[in-house]
Amino acid sequence: MKTKIKFLPVLALALLAAAAAPVRAQEPPAAPPPGDSGNRPSPAQRAEHRMKFLTDKLSLTAAEQTQIKAIWANDEVQLKALRADTSLSREDMRAKRMAIMTASHTQVRAVLTPAQQQIFDALPPEPRGHRGPPPGDKPAEPPPPPQQ
Repeated sequence: MKTKIKFLPVLALALLAAAAAPVRAQEPPAAPPPGDSGNRPSPAQRAEHRMKFLTDKLSLTAAEQTQIKAIWANDEVQLKALRADTSLSREDMRAKRMAIMTASHTQVRAVLTPAQQQIFDALPPEPRGHRGPPPGDKPAEPPPPPQQ
């Protein structure tokens, strides 16, 4: 008798789970918006976000925005060609990518007024993404447990 009483709640939960499963199976999966692969923004979305950020921080004019967009478009072409070049070692590819990005930074800075350049120079570097800390950085040590 006691075994039957313990078994009834388990059976009821199993029936509820089984009844809910077909309902979930019929719902279509939520599709990400076009150009969006999950949480990762498209290159166009990243460029738009960067431009909005710089426009807000530096009060860019329409002409400055156009010039910066042209610089970034040229970067994308160069970086795409670099990614397609399979003859380069990983170190050489990284060095060329850094050279492209440094040249881009210099070109963008040249478009700005001296006042804007000061603000631009004080801006933090772009985040490295969600790949963890840069090589050579040690992860932060957790604080010691509290003493009782």
